[in-house]
Amino acid sequence: MMAEMPGIDDRARSSKPFSSIPGPRGLYTVPLIGTTLLFKPFSDHTPEKIDKLWAELHEKYGSIIRLRLGKDWLVILEDLSDIEQMLRPTDPTPYRSPIQPDGVYMKREKPGQRTIGNTNGEEWRRLRSPLNTRMNRPSSALPYLSIQETVAVDFAHSLYRQQSASPQVLQELFFRYASESIGVVCFNKRLGFLDTDADPATKEYTEKLLQCYKTAIYSIGQATFGKQWLFLLFRDSFYNKYKETRDYSLRLATQFVEEAMEEAERKQREGTLDPDEPNFLLSLLSEKSLKVEDAVSICDGLLLAGSDS
Repeated sequence: MMAEMPGIDDRARSSKPFSSIPGPRGLYTVPLIGTTLLFKPFSDHTPEKIDKLWAELHEKYGSIIRLRLGKDWLVILEDLSDIEQMLRPTDPTPYRSPIQPDGVYMKREKPGQRTIGNTNGEEWRRLRSPLNTRMNRPSSALPYLSIQETVAVDFAHSLYRQQSASPQVLQELFFRYASESIGVVCFNKRLGFLDTDADPATKEYTEKLLQCYKTAIYSIGQATFGKQWLFLLFRDSFYNKYKETRDYSLRLATQFVEEAMEEAERKQREGTLDPDEPNFLLSLLSEKSLKVEDAVSICDGLLLAGSDS
């Protein structure tokens, strides 16, 4: 006979308070200050090597730990079964804390525009649902294999030319490959990150865009780990630099989207538009629930996240 599964009320009665989760105590629990104490000069750790801090904390406190990250609490899991249970969808509109400083940037500079990383509830579901059908299925990548092959070939050629390169140069090359790889999916064209013979205009925007994404990734890390927080109160130099970065990347993403729309309209007039051609951007624009600025935000966010990977 199958054992009866415990109900929600049973689990609630047997659950422990959040405060009982092991983790650093005392000053380490004070918002902002506690996070600062985890890193240099108060320890040997840096945000860039956060995995070493996690490993040290897991060794000291166990597989589930609680600590302050900025002004918020963070629970870090090590056991794969716990991670699986956490990631298992239970709510069609899960809550996520805003990614900073992007959350503040969008609220201040683009109050009418939404991004997946800084939206919750039904608005998040409206933006996320079209991506689920296009990216979460096992066969989602198949239509893009041919164009990805050309990117991979260019990457291999670049690697061959850099056989004696330093780790820093190789890291830069991998960053370019990741950006080109996701960019060709988002905008249905090669952006030129791996093109050594690109024209001056292409070189200018690819170099600037790469720097923008490096700055954005670094800024998100600084804000996430509590190294920067004054931007929450006013427009400090940290925020202004991030704003300049995001202004440029969104402006360029808007340009790419508009060019793709113009290209599709031209092909439609000429009768050469292939409806079966894999085109992630045009498929987004065909969604009645999405506006053009939604497609811009989605593609810009995917390019940022893809380059980070």
